Amino acid sequence: MAKTAETYGKVAETFTKKGNTEWAKAKSGEGDEHYGIAKGFYATAERARQKEQELRAES
Repeated sequence: MAKTAETYGKVAETFTKKGNTEWAKAKSGEGDEHYGIAKGFYATAERARQKEQELRAES
C-alpha cells in the first residue's frame, strides 16, 4: 500500500519533535551524544518532507 503525502508529513512532524527533544537534552548538558541523535532525527524528517513534496507535486 502506498503511503500518502499526509503520512510523510506526519512522519516529518514526529521526527522533528524527537530531534528537538534530543537537541534540548544536549543543550541542557545531558551529553553531547544527543546532538548526533538529533541530527539523525532531523535528517529523517527532511527526507520525509522531500517525499511529501514529491507526492504532492505528482497529484
